Formats: sequence, structure tokens, C-alpha cells
Amino acid sequence: MLEWKDEYRIGIEAIDHEHRELIDLINRALTAMATDAPSPQREEAVREHLGEIHAQTSAHFALEEQEMVQSNYPGFADHKADHEALLDTLLDMMDEVPEEECGTLPQRLEERLALWFSNHFKTFDAEIHRFRTEAN
Repeated sequence: MLEWKDEYRIGIEAIDHEHRELIDLINRALTAMATDAPSPQREEAVREHLGEIHAQTSAHFALEEQEMVQSNYPGFADHKADHEALLDTLLDMMDEVPEEECGTLPQRLEERLALWFSNHFKTFDAEIHRFRTEAN
């Protein structure tokens, strides 16, 4: 499961709040995907969970990107590219659902998201925090 850490805070309460909510959503979805009994409907349920994660993540990224534009953040282009890479990964995983037969997908999703969030928070989001601290 993904875990919120205080070191992930960037100092914008709305974004920090959404980061925590995204982690909670992802953990709930991972739990549901792992415990869903195999059935013909499981493929659709997994796709729905991934779709919800994608939609909420995309909405969060829009807020974060708006904040970066408004503050003239110099690292915007690279940060946005990292956001797009995660969204593409989620879409790719949605396409893989029938091939996976939903068996290993929750574990692979957890591994990918844990790695992405950890790296993103420690690099890209940490830079936003540094930028905001230096600007004030």
C-alpha cells in the first residue's frame, strides 16, 4: 500500500490534501482489486477502478499545474511531462486488463504507483516546495 509521508508536503494545502486523498483512493482501489472474486465482471471492475484513479489523478494534476502556471514556476514543462507519463501508464494498464486477466495487475499497479509517487514527491514536488520557500 502507498503511504503518505510528511516529507511529501509541498506547502500548498489544497495540493497536499489532494495528495493524501489520491493515496487513499489508490489504496482503496488496490484493496478492492485484490479481493474481488474472479468472475466475468472482474475485468470491468478493475477497469473501473483504474478509470477512477486516472480521473482523480488527472483532476489533481490540473490543479497542481494551474498553481505552477500562476506562480511562474520555472520547472513547469518537466513537471507536466512527468504527470503525463503517469497518466499514460495508467491508460496502458487499462488496456492490459484483458491480457492480465486481472491476476497480477493490482500488484504491478501498486509497485508502479509506489515508485512513481515516491520519486515524483522527492524530486518534482520537492522542487515546488523549494521554489515556494525561496519566493517567500
